[in-house]
Amino acid sequence: GRGTGPCSGIGAEAMAALGGRLRGQVRSFKNDWGFLRANGVAGDIFVGLKGNPHLTRLAEGDEVEFDLQADERGKTQAVNVQLCAAGLAQFGGSGSLRYSGWVRSWKDTWGFINSDAFAGDLFVGLRANPQMGQLVTGDRVEFEIREGSKREAVEVVVTESAEPERAAKRAPQPKEEVRSGGRAEVGHLVGQVMRGSIRSFRDSWGFIISDHFDGDLFVHKRSNQTLGVVNSGDPVEFEVAEDPQSAGQYQAVNSSLLKDELHNLVGQRMFGWVKSFKDNWGLLNSRRFDGDVFVGLGSNPQLGGTPLQNSEGVEFEVVADDKRQDRYQAIQVKSTGTLVSPDIMGTASSSPPAGRLPPAVRLETAMPLEALVGHTVRGFVKSFRDGWGFVNSEAFVGDLFLHQGSNPGLPVLTPGTVLEFVVSRSNTGKLHATSVQVEPAELQELVGRVCSGTIRKFSGEWGFVISPLFQGDLFVGSRGNPHLSSPLRQGDQIEFLVASST
Repeated sequence: GRGTGPCSGIGAEAMAALGGRLRGQVRSFKNDWGFLRANGVAGDIFVGLKGNPHLTRLAEGDEVEFDLQADERGKTQAVNVQLCAAGLAQFGGSGSLRYSGWVRSWKDTWGFINSDAFAGDLFVGLRANPQMGQLVTGDRVEFEIREGSKREAVEVVVTESAEPERAAKRAPQPKEEVRSGGRAEVGHLVGQVMRGSIRSFRDSWGFIISDHFDGDLFVHKRSNQTLGVVNSGDPVEFEVAEDPQSAGQYQAVNSSLLKDELHNLVGQRMFGWVKSFKDNWGLLNSRRFDGDVFVGLGSNPQLGGTPLQNSEGVEFEVVADDKRQDRYQAIQVKSTGTLVSPDIMGTASSSPPAGRLPPAVRLETAMPLEALVGHTVRGFVKSFRDGWGFVNSEAFVGDLFLHQGSNPGLPVLTPGTVLEFVVSRSNTGKLHATSVQVEPAELQELVGRVCSGTIRKFSGEWGFVISPLFQGDLFVGSRGNPHLSSPLRQGDQIEFLVASST
C-alpha cells in the first residue's frame, strides 16, 4: 500500500512532542553530508555519514526517519537515520528495470507518476510515450525510468484503469498530433503580452510554457536583449510574435523576468550574484527580487570556507532567517563559475568608446587568460582579417586568438563587434575563442561599417538582407549598388557597407 512500511504512523509534530523519531526528506546530499527537512522543524537539519556509520549514502528525495541530537559544538544533527523510501536520484540510467505505480495527476499531454519504490513525482508525457494514449488520474501503470535532461517515465503501460468505461475508448494518439519539438501553435495570440515560465534554457535560447497555450514557445536572446540569465522555472512576461527565422513558427519577444517579494520566494532556488563579500559574510542580489539577501559561510559549509568574489554568479535557495522571520538568508550557495555583467546587475557604467561596449565580465583587476579557461566571457573584436583575428575583454589581460575554423558559420567580423565566447584550450595547448556568438547591434551603431549577411528576399530592384550582426531587416536596392551586374537572389551571401538612408 501507499501508506505502509517502517516509516508509517504518527505524524512528525506528535512524534517530536513525545520525544520520538521524526520523519523527513533529504533536500540535498553530496559526498558524505547533506541536509534534511522535516515538518515541525524550522530550517535545514544537518546529516552526515560520520554520525550515521551504518549508512553508505543518501540521495536527494530519500524519505527518512531519524533522531535529533546535538553534536559536540551544540549544533543539531540527524542521527540513527533510517531510509524509508528512496528518492528519484537513485533511479534511472539504464532503463532496464520496470517499476509499478499510479498516475498522481494528468492534464492534456503530460502528468506525474508516484510509486512505492521512490519518493516524489516522476514526469510522464505523450512525447516520450506515443504508444500510451491519454492517462487518467489514478491509473495503475508499469514503466521504466529514463535519465536525460530530466528523469521521466518511458515504455508506460496501463495495468489497471481508474475509469474502466474510458479504457475501451482510450487509444494512442496519432504520431502527427505529438508535434516535433512540441512547438506551441499560438498564431491567434500574436501581439498579446502574457505570463509563463522558462521550461528550459541553454546558451542563448530555450523554451517558455504558459497556461495560455499548449506546447513550447521558442525564446532567443537576439529578440530579448534585456532578458539576461534565466533558469528553468523562472517566471517571465513576454509578447508572442512570428519567428522570422522559421516560417509558420512563433517566438517570445520583449521577455522580462518577473520579480516577487522575498517571502514568496522562500524555498525556491534561483540565480543571482555577489553584491559584496568580506571575511565570512556578504550580500547577494538577484533579478528575481529587490534588495539584498544575507549570505554567510557558516550557513554554507559546502563552500569549504572559501570567500565569494564580488560579481560572482551564484545559485542559491532563500530561507527565512532563524533569528528574525522578516529577514532572509541564502543557503546551499553554489558558484556558477561565471562573473555577472553590469548590464545584468543593473549597475551604471561609464560610456565606452565608440565600437567598444562594456563586456559582460567586470573585475576589479583583469584575470590571466589561463584562469578563465572553460568560462563564458563577453568581449569585442580587436582585429579580424581573412578568417582570423583577435578579441579583447576587460575580463582578461592580452589578446585571445579567434578563427573561423573553430567557429563554423561565423560571419565576417569588424573591429568593435561585440561577442560572447568561451575561452578554450586547443589540442596544441593554445588558448582560443570558441562557441562565438555575435551580440546583435542596433543598425544605427553599424553605420559606416562593413558587415556580412544573407539576402532574405529580392524582387525587381530591391529587397532585404539579414545578418547575425544586427536585428531585423536591412533594405538593399540596385540604385544604391550600381556596381552590381545582375540582380541579387534570395540566399546570396554578401558583404556590404551599412549607410544611412537619405
